[in-house]
Amino acid sequence: MKKIRYWELSPADRGQLIKDYLAIFNGVIEDKTDKNGSVVKKGLQTRWEEWLNNYAPASILPKNVKTLIVAPFNKLVKYYEEFINLPIPKTKVGQNGKQIRSDELCELDEIFKYSHGFDSMIADFFIERAEKLGIRTCYYCEMAYVNNYEYWDQGKRTLRRQFDLDHFLPKGKCPCIGLSLFNFVPSCQVCNSRIKQEEIPGQDSSEYVLFSPSSKAADYDRNITVRLRFGTDNGGVNGRYIHFKTVKPYEKYVNFFHLEERYEFHKVEALRLNRLQKRYPDVKIRSIAKLLHYKPDIVKEDIFHLKYMKEEGRCFEKMTRDILG
Repeated sequence: MKKIRYWELSPADRGQLIKDYLAIFNGVIEDKTDKNGSVVKKGLQTRWEEWLNNYAPASILPKNVKTLIVAPFNKLVKYYEEFINLPIPKTKVGQNGKQIRSDELCELDEIFKYSHGFDSMIADFFIERAEKLGIRTCYYCEMAYVNNYEYWDQGKRTLRRQFDLDHFLPKGKCPCIGLSLFNFVPSCQVCNSRIKQEEIPGQDSSEYVLFSPSSKAADYDRNITVRLRFGTDNGGVNGRYIHFKTVKPYEKYVNFFHLEERYEFHKVEALRLNRLQKRYPDVKIRSIAKLLHYKPDIVKEDIFHLKYMKEEGRCFEKMTRDILG
């Protein structure tokens, strides 16, 4: 329910970020040759080109591997849908008579295999840039902290992550975007492994670009608002319940991640904020500020911590802003 800070970076900083990400694949994209110039190991580029040549309909996809690896999300969505619609087999009948993955997909799995050691390097890439990108809470729900911790092992500083890297567009359905930078979303295990899995919130590309935290077009602040409502049929504390007010099609995002149901458990925090807001209206804050010789904004921050919540990326930051807003 928040965007990754890619689009808050300057063009130069974002360009450097992309350059750094491509550096992960140095020595892997191009062929490896011996001193005589003979190829001893094919790189990703050659293997990808060979795959494209074997399956003519796939020629609509980018021929340059680097294009796939660092394409912006709106382009990735286009490639994803083009791949899904390719007239190539996705399954075949196995020896036991059951449907299994087709040879065409298996070949791609090997070319863009995330677990070929790339997974740890990509994880390190996000760990090292956690501060720059603001990786502190799950981008899908903002309910769980997703951060790093460090420890010293035999005199060496080691960083570890406490978050999953979700493929927003599932690599199982489209292996050729399995290594794409803007397809990764740092998330909690509940959102990634228990809810999302191999599915995508939304119906088509027009909605995918609105729902992915790595997409420039995503706008959760304007289209999703967390509210505390009263309802006699809902029971609970004072009959209040959490409601997500949405602008179409963002209700699909909220429903997909079961945000209303999951936030309901934290209703007591919303009620606390509601009481705090009523206890300290602007007129009272101005009176306190005058008495203490502080600026009203300082007093307001001391009471509500909105600036702190935003700058430090605290859980339920959006709910806090919306309830107090």
